[in-house]
Amino acid sequence: MSTPGDERAPEPRSAVLYVDHDREATPVVARFLERVGSLLTVGTLAEARAAVAAEAPALLVIDPGLPDGDGTALIAEVRARHPWAQIFAIPRASWADQTSRFIAAGANDVAVKPFDVGKLPARAHALLRAAEKARREMAYREQLESRLLHVERIATLGTLCATVAHELASPLTLVNAHTQVLDEVLRSGAPLEPEREKLRDAADEIRVAARLMRTLVQHLRTFSRRQERKRIKGGLDAIVDSALLLIKPRLGPGIVLRRPLGPAPVVPHYPIRLTQALINLLTNAVEAVGATGTVTLRYLDDADGAGIAVDDDGPGLSEEVRRRASEPFFTSKAEGTGLGLVLVRAIMGEHEGRFELAPGPGDRGASARLLLPRTIEERPTLP
Repeated sequence: MSTPGDERAPEPRSAVLYVDHDREATPVVARFLERVGSLLTVGTLAEARAAVAAEAPALLVIDPGLPDGDGTALIAEVRARHPWAQIFAIPRASWADQTSRFIAAGANDVAVKPFDVGKLPARAHALLRAAEKARREMAYREQLESRLLHVERIATLGTLCATVAHELASPLTLVNAHTQVLDEVLRSGAPLEPEREKLRDAADEIRVAARLMRTLVQHLRTFSRRQERKRIKGGLDAIVDSALLLIKPRLGPGIVLRRPLGPAPVVPHYPIRLTQALINLLTNAVEAVGATGTVTLRYLDDADGAGIAVDDDGPGLSEEVRRRASEPFFTSKAEGTGLGLVLVRAIMGEHEGRFELAPGPGDRGASARLLLPRTIEERPTLP
């Protein structure tokens, strides 16, 4: 027995929308439908659309033969907007041959008039139970999708942070090396004039590294929106010069780095982004040769396009490593992030070019190649 304090509010009744222009059938059908839910009865397509806009029905019971249009359209609209709702079509006998059309539009049940109206509540109850189940499943699915989206955002943020850390490593190394040079000269107490050239070179290279870091940070801040960015059409020698400057602090005394020979190809490119790609390839090559070895840059220039190759005489890459090299977070290095070649491939995609990994010349070491088209259609692109 319940006490007044234990009384609970009754469960809300499911919304049932009954749409029918049949004056004889409407009062009879409505009387039975009142038993199963909160009933609203209308007689035209316009009224039905207004009712659906005001409140999505759990159950739509409809005779499609309406005076202001074919109710089959409303069946399709409710199914599209509220896929959990249940639809019970009750056409008159003259529409009996169109049952398949109602089902195709989205009806869950069909009964041609005249039918046994005494069985209507049981059929309506079954449809309402199905609607409630579908609504719960949809809410659960939306909740799961929301959680997955959150997880994806966290994963994207983690990848982005790792990417920025990876890309800032080279310019930070350069800044650190030249800061030490400045510090040593200033602390020595020696006259500055003999060291002026060294100080000027150190300051210039710090300025180059700072410009690259500023560009990287700007790229981070604007990665989620599109901006127009203009390519330049210039020689690849400037890219090589910038990349060699930034890789210099990583070179040990036993590493020989050979500049490319011959004239530099002239192709459309994004200077900072292409420099990033080349730095990544040079870093990999320097790490591959170890304490002693040779890294050689070559210009590529043929009918298919132009670009830069980075060859090393290290141990080379296995077929599996070459195949998986562009997978995020895959790395064969003990302390690698697995993001360098992912970024290289992405940058070449921005250039509508190609990135290739192959055995080095003479099947010794490895060769990484950046290939760019000679001409490219200018268009807005990601920063």
